[in-house]
Amino acid sequence: MEIKQEFHNIEKDIFEYFTSGKYEDVILKKLSYLTLTALISADYISAANIRGGKTRFGDITDEFYRFYLNP
Repeated sequence: MEIKQEFHNIEKDIFEYFTSGKYEDVILKKLSYLTLTALISADYISAANIRGGKTRFGDITDEFYRFYLNP
């Protein structure tokens, strides 16, 4: 089997799994979105610190970090 086709099959399986409506899947989706949001915030804060600039989006990510991620 060609590797491109194999990746397509994996992509299809993942999509079908994440679009199901079972309760457990909804929880997994929420956790995935929260994880993605945390990673985006951490990445943006890190990049902003390197650049040294502030933006409105940066203010929002800082607030998210302080509220949800900072122990």
